[in-house]
Amino acid sequence: MRTDVIGWSILLAAAAAFGAFIVGQLHWGEALRPAAYAYPATGPECPATTAAAPPPDDSGLPGYTVRTPSNYDPRRAHPLLMVFSPAGSNRALTERFTGLTHDATAQGLIVAYVDSLRLSRDAVARFARVVSAIERQWCIDPRRISFTGHSDGGSVSELIALLDTGIDVAPAAVVASAGGLIDTDFAEFECRRPIDVTLYHGRDDRHFPGYGASAARGWAQCLGCDASPDTDTEGCAVYRNCRGALKYCEQPGGHWRWPDINSAIVAKAAAAVATD
Repeated sequence: MRTDVIGWSILLAAAAAFGAFIVGQLHWGEALRPAAYAYPATGPECPATTAAAPPPDDSGLPGYTVRTPSNYDPRRAHPLLMVFSPAGSNRALTERFTGLTHDATAQGLIVAYVDSLRLSRDAVARFARVVSAIERQWCIDPRRISFTGHSDGGSVSELIALLDTGIDVAPAAVVASAGGLIDTDFAEFECRRPIDVTLYHGRDDRHFPGYGASAARGWAQCLGCDASPDTDTEGCAVYRNCRGALKYCEQPGGHWRWPDINSAIVAKAAAAVATD
């Protein structure tokens, strides 16, 4: 009995410590408030069909929340940043975990946070349908769509770009953190379009150990990059002569930490433009 009590006490203490660690990663206050965007005098306008489109059929889709600049102009075409959730997480928690709302909307992005689903090809297709649904509801520039996410959310960001889901969604950029793909997975994938891919992975990740570097090798082959990357001033591996762009960065820390990459994500999502 004494041993059981001690064992349960240790488990409860560990669970409490892990819960406190996760809560400590969350963002609060201004990070969650949409910002006003200083629209330029001229810019891309919303396609006429978007404003007149009927409400989409959302049946079977995961839940999602859309954040726009606080002074959203429905006449202007906006870049879209899709943020996919880790396994078991939801859009509200992912918004707090990543803290992207304020910084992204300040740069004129529309940001969408999406609930998780158990990963499968059908789930990836449903995630792709969310992107299509948002395009029909909001004024989105279809050539300026970017994906990001952590853990399973990072995997989803990559998989929508790699799998033929039957939904014509072509991200200009993918920024995946702690994703679960490895190089051998790419045997069943096809890089159908040039794409800008950045992968981040924790050096001490014990949940997906070594997966980031392995996925980078898979992407390099898929995008036709040179096999041996260069190293940039931040210590990241930069692959050359790709059909698009590919960068892999190892960060300190383990799996359950969102890396300090918000500025990089927002800058890339604001600038990336899809090419054929």
